[in-house]
Amino acid sequence: MKNLTVLQKLDSILLGVATLAMCGQVDVRRFGRDTLAEGLGYATKTFGLSFADVIFALLFFWFIGRTAQMKAWRKLWWPPLPCFALIFALILAALHSPTIAAQIAAEGKPLTKESKDALADIIQWSGYFLVAPWMFVNMMRDRRGDTLIKRENIVIGALVAGFVISGIVALIQTVTFKATAPVGLWTSPNLYAAFVGFLLPFLDEIEIPIPRFQYVPIGLSFFAFGIVWLCVASPFAAIAAWIGLICSWAARPNAKRLQITRLAVIAFTGLLFALTWTKNPQLVDERGEFARLASSKQKVKKQFIEWQVASRWNVPKERAFATGVGPGNYQLNIGPLYQYDSIPNEEKMPPDSNNLYLVQAVSIGVLGLGALLWVLWHFAGLAWKAGRAGSWLGAGVFGALGAWIFINPFHAMIVRGAGLLLALFFALAVVAASNANESDKSNKSEL
Repeated sequence: MKNLTVLQKLDSILLGVATLAMCGQVDVRRFGRDTLAEGLGYATKTFGLSFADVIFALLFFWFIGRTAQMKAWRKLWWPPLPCFALIFALILAALHSPTIAAQIAAEGKPLTKESKDALADIIQWSGYFLVAPWMFVNMMRDRRGDTLIKRENIVIGALVAGFVISGIVALIQTVTFKATAPVGLWTSPNLYAAFVGFLLPFLDEIEIPIPRFQYVPIGLSFFAFGIVWLCVASPFAAIAAWIGLICSWAARPNAKRLQITRLAVIAFTGLLFALTWTKNPQLVDERGEFARLASSKQKVKKQFIEWQVASRWNVPKERAFATGVGPGNYQLNIGPLYQYDSIPNEEKMPPDSNNLYLVQAVSIGVLGLGALLWVLWHFAGLAWKAGRAGSWLGAGVFGALGAWIFINPFHAMIVRGAGLLLALFFALAVVAASNANESDKSNKSEL
């Protein structure tokens, strides 16, 4: 990146800062009353504004201004059809929602709580699944000037730095928190655990061509393994990490021949962790919590009871199966379904199954869920093809997305700030596919 202008250098710096901000969920401000914490016995939805969202908004306006100044709109990469289909499904679900329509009719005004929640969700998901991938791809593969500027190494370096910083913070918290699981730079142990499971396969695949640094990825992998054992309370996130490692290994065309030693080391480490998982005295209570029942009346955990309840949302009198109850309206509608199924909400916890796919099936229906899976399939497919073409970046992204897909039935990652990290990996999948295509063309031209 020699001979770059000041503005181009600033593009790179801001992209790196934004990537660092996405490796955590530090709240800048919260909106609404936390009625459950106030002891009122019920939960209402509150909104949080994360630091990552603020930095993303600033980066977006910078990107728009720079592109307008350069008059380079025709040079931009644009998101694929699945991204637009998902946003269309969100809007359709909001317009078709019987819950939102009934509330607007009852109150006589268009902006009810239900419609505000739907609007907020549409804006948030549009940012995460449409705007963010579009902006990240175009900033990493910047074609707005006379020459192509590649910035993916800055993003990868910032991801590594963000993971290490969050891990060090979590290690410190193992001493200061004592009775509770560390959260790193996140707001909950579940989100931090999902973050570690998501990043571990990617860290393991990184290749550094400089000889003196070639063992850095191995060190990162074992640092991540240590974080899993020392700081992560969720067994689901730990399992997701190893599923991601297997996915990234499978995406490599030379995996069986050249990576068998590393796979054996990973398998041995996984077995060691599994055998000693309950031996960490600082987290023994937290790690048993996922299976512990709240009362003698319960047969299974509240989270899994809600899976049963939510799977019955299509009561005959509602037309919500295809389009759902409306974006962002899951929490407002799950309570009556408990009464419908005659299952008490004993734990008085926020109504959230922590199952991304189930929440979206209820909120935006099977059409919306299908659109979401289409988006995941599209970008995972790009990463898989790049990996099979020999790209470590493609294999790493495919492993990370494999871990992400597994972890979301247990720890939903599409929440404020966290959704940006997924968008960044979508962009990395596009970059990996572009690099693989360029390499293929280069090889053909040499022949």
